[in-house]
Amino acid sequence: MKTIKLYTNRIFFCMILFFLSCENSDDFLTRVNPNTITPEVFWKTESDVDKWLTAAYSNLVFGNGGSNANFARFFAWASVYRSDEYRSSFGNPWGQGNAEFTLDSDNPVVSVLWRSFYGTIFKANNVIKEVPLMEDLTDQKKNELIGEAEFLRGISYFYLINLWESIPLITTVPIDENDFFPSQASREEVWSQVVTDLTNAKSNLSTITVRDDANLGRATWGAAIGHLGKAYLYQEQWQNAADEFKELIDSNVYDLVPNYRDNGNDLNENNIESIFEAQINHLVAPQYSTWRSRDGGPKNFAANQGFVEPWLVNTFLEETTLTGDVDPRAFATLIFPHPNSTLYGGITYAEAYGDETTAYWKKYRNVETAANDTNGNLSSINIRLMRFADVLLMYAEAENEANGPTFLAQDAFNRVRARANMASVNSGIGQDDFRTAIRRERVLELSGEENRWMDLKRWDILEERFNDPSVESGANFIKSRHEYYPIPGSDILNNPNLIQYADY
Repeated sequence: MKTIKLYTNRIFFCMILFFLSCENSDDFLTRVNPNTITPEVFWKTESDVDKWLTAAYSNLVFGNGGSNANFARFFAWASVYRSDEYRSSFGNPWGQGNAEFTLDSDNPVVSVLWRSFYGTIFKANNVIKEVPLMEDLTDQKKNELIGEAEFLRGISYFYLINLWESIPLITTVPIDENDFFPSQASREEVWSQVVTDLTNAKSNLSTITVRDDANLGRATWGAAIGHLGKAYLYQEQWQNAADEFKELIDSNVYDLVPNYRDNGNDLNENNIESIFEAQINHLVAPQYSTWRSRDGGPKNFAANQGFVEPWLVNTFLEETTLTGDVDPRAFATLIFPHPNSTLYGGITYAEAYGDETTAYWKKYRNVETAANDTNGNLSSINIRLMRFADVLLMYAEAENEANGPTFLAQDAFNRVRARANMASVNSGIGQDDFRTAIRRERVLELSGEENRWMDLKRWDILEERFNDPSVESGANFIKSRHEYYPIPGSDILNNPNLIQYADY
């Protein structure tokens, strides 16, 4: 009892001191925290804007942080794992749910990607709102900073509308409670916003064609126009797409690097072929990485969780170079049973695996600079989100669809082939055959670079590919259900204005 009485007296004394200190209770309750950062205090300098833009780029690449990130990992699960390129043997339901088309709305991959893109959009919206009000920036600097934000918002919506069927379209900063419960917009509205944002970004970034070393990875005019052309291409607005790609090609800002392998390692990043590249450095942020060093790597040299589909290997071997050799892109992209296929430290496939026949990814592996990739996620290889070879092939596709296999379309196509010492296309080729050739060339040039799933979907041949006897993956694929991700279950529960797709 003595102890309790002692503590009671102390509490009472403290309460008296507390109330005596509050001479004006209203003033106490409404007093502003001097440490709070408000828009009036924060948005003053270019450095302030850069902090928001840096956070937006970080959201785009790393999402919520950790190894379970956006372009740093999970987007590859949404693209490579779900495509016909790769057969996953993943041991956990997150990745396997993607690869086997058994995921539901509670799969973390779904929610991480969703929140990563919308996190980028939220930060971009703030920059677009606040920068015009800043007094200490020149008009040109304002336009450049707003252009970056428009680019980030535009490509975020580009990926959202390709991964999901119906999504909210948010272009303003929330003001009141109602703004936190958006409803879904039509696909036409979202695509219109993508084109608007990227068109504005192209204009606002018109003076920035290259970035210095301190600003590598930030958006440029080329990144904006390249993604604008891609947005038109995905909507089958062929002439608009061709016009944008042609402008980019004719600028002569970009070119193909002589060594194809430089597009899949960390020895020549941000090179003349790179149009937009996500910057990865595990020494700066050791919890972040690309997916490639951990997922899908060669057995015994990485945390292997699957293998490359045999049809892909066979596609590389169908045609030889002008000198009768295997397409050199095969050895830069894959590790497979061939005397010239080498792994880490230059050892051959036979030395590593004997008589086995399984193929693995070599692209985006540290084979030139490491003995293995058994350090889990820790890879410093940048993610090439768009490179010039892709633009050349997209231009050839758009030009062919708009005007047939013109000289310009064939020339762009042949530039990509020439680097690999492959024969030029027959100049008398017809439109249908050229379309087939372009689609095949995208496999040879871009395998493992997170384009295949969206290519198959926009060509409307996902079901056809997964029904092909040569493809081992996709047995559970149902077009009406699996072409798009479900809206994350937690968002459905928290937002009464969102409607889940019927198949989920």
